[in-house]
Amino acid sequence: MSPMKGPMLTSTPAVSVVDDEWSALGGDAAAVDALVAQLDVLSGRLVERRAALRSTEHGSSTTVRAGLAADLSAAAARLRRLADVVTVVSTQIATDACVPLNEGMRSDRKWLAVHSGLSHRDASAVVRSAEVEQRFPAVADAFLEGEIVLGHLDAVAGIIPPSLKGDELELAVEIVGDLQGRLIEVAQESSVDDFATFCKKIRRRLEQDGPGDRTVDPSTVWIEQTFDGRWVLT
Repeated sequence: MSPMKGPMLTSTPAVSVVDDEWSALGGDAAAVDALVAQLDVLSGRLVERRAALRSTEHGSSTTVRAGLAADLSAAAARLRRLADVVTVVSTQIATDACVPLNEGMRSDRKWLAVHSGLSHRDASAVVRSAEVEQRFPAVADAFLEGEIVLGHLDAVAGIIPPSLKGDELELAVEIVGDLQGRLIEVAQESSVDDFATFCKKIRRRLEQDGPGDRTVDPSTVWIEQTFDGRWVLT
């Protein structure tokens, strides 16, 4: 008779994968620190160069100078957009891990403002991005992929009136969710301020008329002009 076997021990690959991801996060933090050190050196060099450029006569033509300055400005804009992505994602990871609460902050926004030196308004925009990710994933993905900026994302976050609750809130989220493609298109074609105005018009419609019952509403076709002069049939 064969000996009785005890219970077989099974591995837990799912837990191992999670632990590996958290370990990798430490490497990501180190990589960001290394990048910050490089940017610290670069910013100091740019400050010195600016002073040198202001105190010397320019040998290059005005066109060449303007082109080089524009290249630097465009590169800085790309850096700022990527920094916003890192800030948003790292903040979401921190809030998921209850970091603000562990540090004695009941408000995620207040924690971020203190932790990052952001204004309360800018901190709110970062914190609200998590709500956009849950409600409107296509818009959130457009931000993460660099198609729109944080200001566009925050404008979308403000569309849903806070007064809506329950079924009305769910229906409003569904209606705006159906407009995600259009929202992304308008955001790509307009400034943050113009896009915020566009989103406020949608919000006012929801506040004044409510989401309504789309099962009994008649189908509607309308044409509208975008900010760059194009016409769109919906």
